[in-house]
Amino acid sequence: MLANIECKNGLLNWLIPAKLDRSYQVQCVEPLLEPANKALLDAGELCEQRLVVIDSGIPALLCDQIKSYFSTHRVTATYLTVSGGEACKNFQALQGILEAFAAFRLKRKMEPVIVFGGGAVLDIVGFAASIYRRGVPFIRIPTTLLAFVDAAIGIKTGMNFGRQKNLLGSYYPPLTVFLDRNFLIPLNRRQFISGLAEILKVAISCDTELFEMLERNVIKFKTQDLFDAHLGEILFKAIDITLSQLAQNIYENDLYRFLDFGHTFSTAFEMTAASMPHGEAVALDMNLSAILSMHRGFLQREDFYRIARVTEQLGLPTAIPDISFSDIWNSVDDRSYHRGGHQRIPIPARLGQCVFIEDDLTPQELTDALKEFGRKSWR
Repeated sequence: MLANIECKNGLLNWLIPAKLDRSYQVQCVEPLLEPANKALLDAGELCEQRLVVIDSGIPALLCDQIKSYFSTHRVTATYLTVSGGEACKNFQALQGILEAFAAFRLKRKMEPVIVFGGGAVLDIVGFAASIYRRGVPFIRIPTTLLAFVDAAIGIKTGMNFGRQKNLLGSYYPPLTVFLDRNFLIPLNRRQFISGLAEILKVAISCDTELFEMLERNVIKFKTQDLFDAHLGEILFKAIDITLSQLAQNIYENDLYRFLDFGHTFSTAFEMTAASMPHGEAVALDMNLSAILSMHRGFLQREDFYRIARVTEQLGLPTAIPDISFSDIWNSVDDRSYHRGGHQRIPIPARLGQCVFIEDDLTPQELTDALKEFGRKSWR
């Protein structure tokens, strides 16, 4: 019998506890697909079949390694290929994934779906897992740097709706996240650089030491060698800081989030500019936000110059694409709606620390910041 029962005016009222405690693991396992390594097989209930979703952008050699791993262990795997990139986050793709779940006759708690891919594929498959039979377990394995340090390690899933990014989605923890730097070796230059933006985001908004590490080693990133001792340290420090931030506010009950830095104006750049990767849009947003902070008297000009120089040295863009001001301002409105009706725009007060523009950003102030950005005064 429930203990929390009240009687008011002769009528009963029940208070039912509905707390959901769901922990998940983020594990660095290298090399994950080594036949002797059974970490992937041991995640979830032991069974002889698996549904494996593969991002279409994964190189053929890696696809062969995935299939070889399961066949070596005599696991009957059914493979579903999903087109990668932001365009996959739509109803048609969602329906295809759900139909694959149904055709596989996915057991509700025993057979975690295994997903290899970039952030967009992880988002849409995670969303499908969260709604199929009200939730089936899934395992995330990121194959892009951006997903490695951001999309894969949190609990958000998402799908675009209309022209709005991630308007639909859920908070649904994966069973496990496996991180293996070997999957990042084949990345092309633009994919790699896009992921660096999320590391830079964490550095500027949360940790001065991480920013200084980036400054000291910025040239090394041209090698794309994340097994280098210094670059590996930067990578895993960024992940550790991100997870620490998420753990404090996993369901985003507090809408003042440092990790929202770089994600106010970026939606306009990403959804309007042709083929702009997420990380590039975030980089532009971060620099624009830094200028707003400088104009408001928080960020020192020299620190803005440091941010802009590191952005350029990493190979990230520092030129606003040719889109209308109204598209940029509409992004502010949309983010305000998403953040409970308030702008709540994170801007760097100094390196490693954010403050928030609560509600008073004006179109003129944004116009002035865009003009300064265009002058590239840090060069």
